[in-house]
Amino acid sequence: MKYKVGDKLKNHTYTREIMSVNNGYYHTLDDAHGVAHFTDEQLKMHGFTLHHDRPDLKVDDKILVRDYANNNYPWVRRHFAGWDGDKVKTFSDGKTLFTTNASYRTWNHYKLPESED
Repeated sequence: MKYKVGDKLKNHTYTREIMSVNNGYYHTLDDAHGVAHFTDEQLKMHGFTLHHDRPDLKVDDKILVRDYANNNYPWVRRHFAGWDGDKVKTFSDGKTLFTTNASYRTWNHYKLPESED
């Protein structure tokens, strides 16, 4: 199975949330149509893809990143460069668009500096 409970899937019209996974079916929910059951093939046929609620970031915005969710790994200060699938992309070594030589790095986890713990 491709998706997990809690994932949000979106097509050109609707957003559905995976509520449970059982016997090869995703049990999904949306506000307009309620509960529906889909297989991977049916979701693909209806154009559903994984949806990420992403902040509205511009190139060079300040961002905190790290590769592991574990709190033993510190957040690193970087400048936003874009998205690479579901990963955030930053300029290497804390550089900005102005100072980089087109060198990037992708990260698994990010947060905005205003939300530091």
